[in-house]
Amino acid sequence: MGRYLRRLGRAAALQSVLVNSFASGAWSVHIREAATNAPPTFAAHPDAKLPQSTGDMYGGRAYFSGQYGTDWDISHGWLPGYVAYLVTGDWWHLEELQYFVKWVHFSTSVESRGGAAGLMVRSLQPRGTAWQIRNCGMAAAITPDDDPEHLGYAGAVGASLAWMRGFHTNALGVVIEPDQVYWGDIGGERTWMSDYVVGSVAWVLDLKVVEATHEADATAFMEWMGKGLVQRMSDGTNPEGWHWAYQAYSPILSTFAFPENQDQADSTRIGASRSNVSPAAPTAPIWTTGTFTPRIGTPSASRACR
Repeated sequence: MGRYLRRLGRAAALQSVLVNSFASGAWSVHIREAATNAPPTFAAHPDAKLPQSTGDMYGGRAYFSGQYGTDWDISHGWLPGYVAYLVTGDWWHLEELQYFVKWVHFSTSVESRGGAAGLMVRSLQPRGTAWQIRNCGMAAAITPDDDPEHLGYAGAVGASLAWMRGFHTNALGVVIEPDQVYWGDIGGERTWMSDYVVGSVAWVLDLKVVEATHEADATAFMEWMGKGLVQRMSDGTNPEGWHWAYQAYSPILSTFAFPENQDQADSTRIGASRSNVSPAAPTAPIWTTGTFTPRIGTPSASRACR
């Protein structure tokens, strides 16, 4: 693909893709297994959690991702490495995406992520959930099938969508952040953030990375969101919708639309169905941090050179 872009006279476009991907090395998110130098797997450390500064939710400004470099904020998270890997086949870019996915996973509380299940359902903001599902879905799409962790990424996406299918049942088709009360915006829902979840889930489903065991729930969740989005957008003729020109930045949604477990006025009810996981006491991570020189080759060959 890289040669194809050069032949088309698109060398500058290719250079831009690569420069942006290599820039992802500036974020201090590179946690890896001491024995293999590979990104850690979901299953290997079900009870491990990275250090935190405040709170126990998703990574970003609540964690020390910026203590050795640029701060990573999942609510504004981009998609590192994905396109660069597609056009070059360089394993460095693939692993960058995997590192970012695993940073958010291990920055999340053990209970919220369901231990090794890799749940991506509690991000303080729906857009953070959207970007992590997107990134994990893309990792599932481009991680080789013979890599055991391919199923780890796919399983995490499917389990997350199945969880969200069971939790998000309000009549408006709006994704409700389970911890809305925690960050002080009781009742306020940014519907445009919910729409980011729609886009990410649609992309993941289009890539067909969700396993058969979760496919029905994932599809039903997408249909629920899509129906709500269509009802919300209106040209003025839909009595159940809002005119597209009057989409509020942070509307206050009627509490009558929420089931009991999503009652925004009662923080004790939020996330009542979140997970039945009873995690063991967290164990200390055994990883080292750092970045490394990009090398082209198979994963085993690349890691042997680091």
